[in-house]
Amino acid sequence: MNDTHASTLDLIPFTPALIRMEIDNHAELSMHLNAVIPPEWPPHEVRNLLDYFAHSLEERSDDSCWRGYYWVASSEEMPRTLVGSGGFKNLPDEAKSVEIGYGTLEIFRNRGFATRAVKKLVEIAILSTEVEIVIAEALKSNAASIHVLQKAGFMCIGNADEENTLRFRIDVRHH
Repeated sequence: MNDTHASTLDLIPFTPALIRMEIDNHAELSMHLNAVIPPEWPPHEVRNLLDYFAHSLEERSDDSCWRGYYWVASSEEMPRTLVGSGGFKNLPDEAKSVEIGYGTLEIFRNRGFATRAVKKLVEIAILSTEVEIVIAEALKSNAASIHVLQKAGFMCIGNADEENTLRFRIDVRHH
């Protein structure tokens, strides 16, 4: 694993305008994020969800933290670069829980970015009085994602609704 302790990792909130740039104009997105946008962007896992993300943010009138974030990393060896994204899949529900999802471009995996970003998402949840539990899911075959969740303090609570998927949780009130 590469040393990422000397690097910074900023989480920049999704906006409908930024997502539209992500779909149509990487040069403009690069300018607005002040970051290099790798040619592989966006990760294939989220490519088909971008319109949905933009539309769901356009329908909401709030400016809450319960949204997705671009992950921009930099270090002495790497200029500010978009390395991944992730965030909250839902607003807090009646059970005071939110679910997170995340993805890192393959070329930036195994550098600690996902773990650091997931920990930052948990920190956001800790600051809220609306949330007590953060949920995440990972494919049983995705050892790296499972490891990220474990390093961020999540506990496996069993199988998810989808076959071959595990469900994890962290209680942010006791964190």
